[in-house]
Amino acid sequence: MSILDFLPGGRARAERREMDRRLECLRGEIEAARQAGGRAALDRLRTRPAELGLSDDEADLELELLEGLIEVGTLNEQAAGGAPLPVMETNHRALAGEPCHFAAPASRPDIAGDGGGKLFVTPRRLVYIGSTPVTLSWAHVSAVNAMARDIVVGARAERHLVFRCNSYVDALRGAWIASRLLK
Repeated sequence: MSILDFLPGGRARAERREMDRRLECLRGEIEAARQAGGRAALDRLRTRPAELGLSDDEADLELELLEGLIEVGTLNEQAAGGAPLPVMETNHRALAGEPCHFAAPASRPDIAGDGGGKLFVTPRRLVYIGSTPVTLSWAHVSAVNAMARDIVVGARAERHLVFRCNSYVDALRGAWIASRLLK
């Protein structure tokens, strides 16, 4: 027995702090691997949560982020080998037959009452179909970045549009593809 056993919630708080410490360690290792660049370092981290004594449920957000970074690493390798951007099948009428490089459920967190919709990336434009639709040609976009589960689009009109994806994988993939279309 320790003193923690006599304090209300003492043991649970101590266990939570220890889990938070291990999660922070994992996040730091993921960030270091991301900065180092290269998919191999990221691939090795897939087993790291278990090595740190974390279950997949405890590290679910970190594992999701890791999968997104690995996906971007794969896309980078394919692009370096001369592969074209991926094309997905979609018959959405808003695209009018344009090829679609990315489609995912998304929402506009900065717009009150936005119930969500779908975000599309084509060779000509970014299209959001939702309660506040957006169509933006690449000529009017200055930058695209992923921030957590958000795709942040810098428009030439000095405003930023934020599209929240359901996963890190979608946000990272979508931002990577969109940034390629800006080049």
